[in-house]
Amino acid sequence: MGRTCYFDGLITNEAFRSKIGFSNSNSEEIDHGNLVDLTNHFPISEKELEDGDNYFYLNEHPCPRVSVHIGVTTVALTKEGRLVFFRQKTNQAIASGMLVASGSGSTDFSDIRNSAESRDFGSIIRYSMARELIEEANFKLLYGIKSMLPWTKRLNVRAIAETTLLTGFFRWVDRCGKPEFIGVTKLNVGEQEIPADNEEVERLRNDMDRCKLSVNDMSGFKILRNRLFDIACDGLTQQGKSSGIALSFLAALERLITISGYKDSTDETERKVFDKVNTFLFGN
Repeated sequence: MGRTCYFDGLITNEAFRSKIGFSNSNSEEIDHGNLVDLTNHFPISEKELEDGDNYFYLNEHPCPRVSVHIGVTTVALTKEGRLVFFRQKTNQAIASGMLVASGSGSTDFSDIRNSAESRDFGSIIRYSMARELIEEANFKLLYGIKSMLPWTKRLNVRAIAETTLLTGFFRWVDRCGKPEFIGVTKLNVGEQEIPADNEEVERLRNDMDRCKLSVNDMSGFKILRNRLFDIACDGLTQQGKSSGIALSFLAALERLITISGYKDSTDETERKVFDKVNTFLFGN
């Protein structure tokens, strides 16, 4: 085990689903007889059950040399209760042209020392989510972070981390089992105060107008999800633009929808989860 970074993930977790060829040093042509087929490492196995059905499962360690760099995704609500989301620019390697969450990316080793509690894993993950949110929403402009001292920047990220709640975890099947933590963030700023539009993402006014819905309780997340599906489907007809919803964004929303169903659950633990998230977001 050792340090890994975003680039390590690109050349391992992301590359395993590809067939990689090598060109001759004297030619730009790829030698197709020398292809390395990494798709054999697809981390799903199949088992036939006694009743004839098939059971699919994710292998525990599908490829031991992949980076498995930890991913983080948080969906944020403004002080009006509106969902913050973006469209990934087409120059990005991951989720190109797709609708993406308020903050989504990878953890960084600096998050460990910068988080409020460097020995608490949850604190580190929440800090990573808050940092990604600040970067992608371009809060650096809002808070003037570029001109601030490093310790002041950390305090701003920590403040948003304090209003971020972890809600779940999953592993990416098509990224060789890459781990991803998901959460939700309650912002104290309004929709119009969020700059966004940077080298990674953009806010398209048409997207935002079509999804302009204030979420006042947990049931609102299902309506939001359905509106996002409508926007993504419309993108299929737009020439030259990729469409769809990034899986981590969808997973974060689906988790909130699942939690909303815990309200009247017969399981005490599920009801406690509902109460915690509902109180965190809506104070009731």
